[in-house]
Amino acid sequence: MSAKAVSHSCFDSLCRAADAVPGLRVDFAQLEGGPCGIEVFSVRHAPFRFTQWRVEKSAHHLGVAPLGRVGLALHAEPNLTLNSHGELFGDDVIFLTPGGSTIDSVSFAQTNLFGLSVEEGAFAAMLGATGCPLAVPSQGQVRLLTPSREALVRLRDTLWRTREAALTGRCSQAEWDSVGASLAACLTTLGDAGRMPRESARRRIVRQSLGYINDNLASPVKLGDICRKVGVSERTLIYAFKQHLGLTPKAYVNICRLNMVRREMECGRVASITDAATRWGFWHMGQFSADYKRFFGELPSQTLSRSRGRGARPDSALRD
Repeated sequence: MSAKAVSHSCFDSLCRAADAVPGLRVDFAQLEGGPCGIEVFSVRHAPFRFTQWRVEKSAHHLGVAPLGRVGLALHAEPNLTLNSHGELFGDDVIFLTPGGSTIDSVSFAQTNLFGLSVEEGAFAAMLGATGCPLAVPSQGQVRLLTPSREALVRLRDTLWRTREAALTGRCSQAEWDSVGASLAACLTTLGDAGRMPRESARRRIVRQSLGYINDNLASPVKLGDICRKVGVSERTLIYAFKQHLGLTPKAYVNICRLNMVRREMECGRVASITDAATRWGFWHMGQFSADYKRFFGELPSQTLSRSRGRGARPDSALRD
């Protein structure tokens, strides 16, 4: 296997970690204060792309799945949960995301997640060979799959072994054959075509609100504006945000802005800290600096200095 096919890195920033996985188009916002350690493992071997994410702090993941591939996510360890598309899923489920579909998840502190991406043609052939009732999913048809417990444990164990073999340079074709066989076993034991996540009324409120917030993040966003856009009361809006993101709308907007300033500084191409901060709605530099340090565990000047020391990151890592 080519050395370029395997990468294993540790980061102190979610947006830098996202760059470590080719083709990933996901915008990460750290939701929990304090330094955030992230471990990212990635390996490619056609038709698979296998990744592992271990994140210390809770975060919101919002983006689009790569076209031409089918994404499968499962917990790397037992007894973990992830809030994806408004529904909690645990270690007994595989989350399937077709290419081009929206990724909208909230990971909790100490999340450890496996991602197995498969080329669409190869996945279709696998479905046909196993007699699985699941059709080749089209864009937007996100599914929760529940294979047998035995098959899911086998897949998880196989991925752990493949990870260790790849890191030590001993990953052979036999390892990937085992990954394919373990995934096929999961598909074989599916009794149905899975189901879509259940979107509650509060979840729908949050989804619609996030669209408005993301479109207006650089402008003053007032609670009343969001309520009028979505058509709910302030009390209902706050309850919905607390249930699905663990934050009030005001806190979420402020955290997203702090994350955007951090991204721009990590790009290494800002004229100054003040320039980046004011672009995202922070006008009182003393308060901004205190809020930034409280949340990320370092001063803005430390982030910018470190980023300049290691060189600029690509603009593609920033939110469009």
